[in-house]
Amino acid sequence: MDASRYKILEKIKAGTRIHSQIPSATDDFEKQIIDGLEAITPKGNQALVDQFKNELELVSGEFHLIRNDDEAAEWISQYLTKNKVNKWVISGETRCQQIADRIHQKMGGIELVETTQIGWPKRKTELADASVALVEASFAIADIGSLVFRCDQTRTSLPHFLSDCVIAIVEQKRLLANQHELFQKLSSEEMKHLFMMAGPSRTADIEKILILGVHGPRQVIVLMLAS
Repeated sequence: MDASRYKILEKIKAGTRIHSQIPSATDDFEKQIIDGLEAITPKGNQALVDQFKNELELVSGEFHLIRNDDEAAEWISQYLTKNKVNKWVISGETRCQQIADRIHQKMGGIELVETTQIGWPKRKTELADASVALVEASFAIADIGSLVFRCDQTRTSLPHFLSDCVIAIVEQKRLLANQHELFQKLSSEEMKHLFMMAGPSRTADIEKILILGVHGPRQVIVLMLAS
């Protein structure tokens, strides 16, 4: 062993014998966290909705408060027509299927891809060709403007990332103040299969120029159902 490597190893050994200066957690550490979060959490459900909207828009997301599934179907129909969408996709949730059925009762001529009805070899290419995806979020988190999806409910995560535009439905009653509330609601087993989305995919790696849609959707629209 050369001298320089020996000196490095000796320093590492010496470092491991030094006690950390970070204080150990006290018995009421979790209570301190909860009290701290409550102190900065807006009061009232409307205030949480406003916070979620503001945080989502800060990362280039779009927010609309919708009364019910019928109004959501009408909003999506207008979006599909306005943007001349020829092909769109839905994830595996029952609500997405029901809203899609309402839309196709009123308008035809747009190809609908039901993700869970396609086998894996074909699924990726079919979804990549669809410009719009309709998905349902399990929860929304107000203080970070993020959506939470559980894969055991969506049964796939491809629509959330392959389409240029993702329209996400979420119930207002599933709006949480922060991630701590989320982790209190879910069991360890349920947390194994979830992912979060905070607005469109974005990067500024190349010459510090902000580009949307590199690793995921170019546009994220949240329709929050009041009822």
